[in-house]
This record gives sequence, structure tokens and C-alpha cells, in this order.
Amino acid sequence: MISTLRTLVPYLIRYRWRFAAGFLALLAKSLLTVGIPVVIKFSIDELSGGFRMAVLGQWVGLLLAIALVKGVLQFWMRWILICISRDIEYDLRHDLFASLLSFSQRFYRSYRTGDLMSRVTNDMEAVRLLLGPGIMYSAEFLVVFAAGLAVMSLADWRLTCLVFIPIPAVSLTVSFFGKRIHDRFQHVQEHYAEMSSTVQEQLSNIRIVRAFSKQNVGIERFRRQSDSLVGENVKLIRLWGRFYPLLEVLIGLTYVIVMWHGGRRVLEGSITLGSFVMFLSFMTVLTWPLIGFGWVVNLVQRGTASLGRLNEILMQRPEIEGLAETEDAFTEVRGDLEFQDVTYTYPGSSRPAVEDINLVIPAGQTVAVLGPTGSGKTTLASLVARLFDPQKGKVLVDGSDARELPLRSLRHAVGFVPQDTFLFGRTIRDNIAFGALGSEDWEVAEAAEIAQIAAEVDSFPDRYETFLGETGINLSGGQKQRVSIARALLANPRILILDDAASSVDAETEERILKNLEAVMRNRTTLLITHRVSAARLADRIIVLEHGRIVEEGLHEELLRARGRYWELSQRQQLEEELELV
Repeated sequence: MISTLRTLVPYLIRYRWRFAAGFLALLAKSLLTVGIPVVIKFSIDELSGGFRMAVLGQWVGLLLAIALVKGVLQFWMRWILICISRDIEYDLRHDLFASLLSFSQRFYRSYRTGDLMSRVTNDMEAVRLLLGPGIMYSAEFLVVFAAGLAVMSLADWRLTCLVFIPIPAVSLTVSFFGKRIHDRFQHVQEHYAEMSSTVQEQLSNIRIVRAFSKQNVGIERFRRQSDSLVGENVKLIRLWGRFYPLLEVLIGLTYVIVMWHGGRRVLEGSITLGSFVMFLSFMTVLTWPLIGFGWVVNLVQRGTASLGRLNEILMQRPEIEGLAETEDAFTEVRGDLEFQDVTYTYPGSSRPAVEDINLVIPAGQTVAVLGPTGSGKTTLASLVARLFDPQKGKVLVDGSDARELPLRSLRHAVGFVPQDTFLFGRTIRDNIAFGALGSEDWEVAEAAEIAQIAAEVDSFPDRYETFLGETGINLSGGQKQRVSIARALLANPRILILDDAASSVDAETEERILKNLEAVMRNRTTLLITHRVSAARLADRIIVLEHGRIVEEGLHEELLRARGRYWELSQRQQLEEELELV
């Protein structure tokens, strides 16, 4: 548990002065709580000698004053310590989210989206309860218990010893149930993550679910997981249901013993009536800390279980790291690219996705990359953007190893339009301006015009303020791709990567898009990944990949005359176009 909690130390140190103020209020409030039974003792002893209304009024006034100050201190104690837990939750959530954004694609192959969402929400709440009520009530329990026992021991040490009777049993009970509560809550969180993943998958792929009429399958799967989650929660509640009553029974037995033995001592004259009432008052004061201790144990066990799940993320280091980012670390990228003996193999695969790639692309040149599915086209583009690094060889940018450049500078210089387009559930304008926040409306419209999406956006009632559903579900595939192209263009990158970015539109529309892009591509390095020869012919140079290797390279006319793989692709596509016309 100690190693798990080490993650929180930097956050606790950050708020150490506020913690000091909160614990000072807690200490003063706890001492006043202990002081109330002492005041009751002296008031009863004094009034036992003869009842006087004036004396009673003085003691009542003192008790009211103590209660008032205690209430103010309790307010500030809770205000300070609970607010700190909220602030640490904010910092921890921010750091966790920043970590998630820094991880490579390999990380996201190991974790499902629903599981990560569960950790960011449900587990984070459990950690907050550990930091707030968990720490606060633990400290309050220790102070009240220690101060109460000290005062009781001074009054009558024999009677005080009776209060210790339930302590061993309480410790054994907490130890026995604490471990089981921790394990059971871990199972609850895992089932919750499983259910979250199912919901996320079903809603993200709702079109496919409906197209295959599999709504009932999804509902049945969700029902089974809900039943399983309920079952795990019921098991956890049953543990709590046995834990708390057992604590109350132990405390109740202590009451009986103190009442029996203390009453006899009063009758014998060994202690005063005030001392006996003080002992009973202390028993009442200590009852909540003892019962609350069981609740705190529950919070601590739940919090540490959730913190362990968060630590799995926080302790991981990003696979892709650049130089330390500082204000003056930003480097202006020209766009010269070079691949030197580059080889990359995906985890779990025995065959390299790209192998021994040697390629030089001067700044401002447009290179088309063709090849069958699985030939390594997307991998080549991903290596430029450092979505992952080659296991062998180097990718040079402006003559420097990409791994030696500030990552922020490199990513800022690369505009990537992936084949699998993703749009945010915001407006069309927000999506286009994502890479260049603060862009003017005319800049957004100009990028949309180049991407051949402006006319369709203008036909929408709300035009650029049209709100898109999740992943842009209310746009067609071609419209989403063109919005994605506009987004990349508005960022004004020095290196533009179009990864089959117009695959969802017809050849004629793709050609119009590329014609519009000619002026844009002329001033920047462009990797045009496509499966259409009609698009590739617009490039300055063409390379053909097969099984991860470059098998052909040259100009459109040169490759046609060579009658190799490029010529075969051209002949096949011409035949397909003629058949479509027929």
C-alpha cells in the first residue's frame, strides 16, 4: 500500500501549507470535542454540592460557547481539507489526461477506451474520497481517541482500561474485512470498466450494429455485464453489512462493561458522579471515531485499489519522446525528408511492415506512394509524424534524426490526414480550426474551399456552425474526409501527409481536390498516399511499395514505359473505369 500511495506525495507537498492550516483547525476542533465531557464533569460535580441557577447558567453558557467555536472550526476544517482533495483531484486528472495524450498507438492496443474512461472517472472519484474524508477522518479519529484516553486515564486509569477491551477485536475485524473490501472493490471496478467498454463500442459503431440488426445482441451483452456488476456490488455491500454491525456490537459491549463497573464505583464512592458521566460522554464521543474508522478503512481500501489502477497509467513513460520542450526549443522545419535503411515491425508481427527503406524527399516536393493493401504505405507516413519510431535506421528531417528534434516542433510541422477520418462532436468550424485555434472565419472558409467541401457546408442551415454528432456521424464518408483535409490545410504545415485522404470520394472529385491542392503542395513537402494512378500522376515523383519494400520509383511516364507494377496498376484501373462506364 505504501508504494501505491507514493504517487500522491508530490501532490500533498504542493498543498502542504493549506494542509497545515486544515490540520490546525482539525486539532483545535478535536480538543474542544474532548473538552465538552470535561466541562460536563466539573459542572455536575459542582452542582451536586447544591443546585444554583446562576452556576448552571455559567456552565451552559460555556458549553454553548465551546459548541459555537467547535462548529466554526469544523466548518473551516472541512472547507480546507475537502477543497484540497478537489484541487489534487483536478491536478491528478489533468496529469492523467496529459499522460494519455502522450502515449503511442502501442499503448492503446493494450487498453480499451471504456477501461480508460472508467479510470479517469470512477477511479478518480475513489482517490478523491481517500484524499479528502479518508485523510481528514483518520486524523480526527487519532486526535480524539488519543486526547480522550489521556483525559480519561488522568480521571481513573482502571475504568479507562475497560475502554481498551474492544481494541484488539476492532483491529482484527478491520484487518479481516479491509483486505476483502479492497479485493472486492477491485473486482467491482474491473466489471464497471468492462461495462463501460461495451457501451462505448456499441455507441461508436451504432451504424454497423443497426446495419446487421444486432441491437438485441448488444442489449443482451449489456444486461449480462450489468447483472455481473450488480452481483459484485451486492457482495461488496454484504461485506459492509457484516463489518459495521460487528463494530457496533463490540462498542455496545464496552458500554455495558463501563456502565456496570462505573456504576458500582460511583455507589462505592471511588469516583464522583461527574467523572462517571464524563466517562459515558467520552464513550459517546469515541463511538463515532470507532464506527467512522470502519468507514475510513473502506474509503482507504477503495482509494488504494483505484490508485493502483491509475498508477498503471501514471507510471508508464511515453514510448515517443523528443527533446525537452521549452519556450526557445521550437524549431522551424523546412521539410527535407530522408529515410536511411528504415525498418519497422509491428508488435506481435513476424514480418516487417517496411524494410530497408532508403528515400530522399527534398523540401517542397510531392511524392506519391502507391501499393497494394498491407504494403506499408501508412506505416511510412506514420514514421514521418513519429507516431512510432523505426527499430532500425533513421528518419531524417532537415538532416537531423527526427528523434533528436523537439516533438512539439515536429508535430506542428506535420499535417496528417489519415485514411480513417475522425471528427469531434463539435461544429464544422471547430473541427476545421482544430489545428489552428483562433483562425478567422475567412481562413476556415478558404481551407474548406480548397478541400472541395465549402459548397456542401454552405447548403447546411447553420453552415459552419452545424453541430456534428459523435465522430461526425451526420456527414458522409467523403464529407468527413474533406473536412479532415481542410483541417490539415488550415494548420499550414511544412510537411503534408495525405493518407488515402480522398478514398471515400469518386475519382473525379479526388482529382478536383488535388488540382486545388497543387498551389498548396507546391510550397511544402507532400506525401500523397493513394491507390489511384490518376491521383499519383500529379506528383513530382512516384514510388511503389510491395511487401514493405520500394520496388519502383520514378515519374509517371517512366514507370509506364517500364511496364512493371505501376503499369499493371494503371492497366487494371483503366479497365475498371471502362467497365463502370459500360
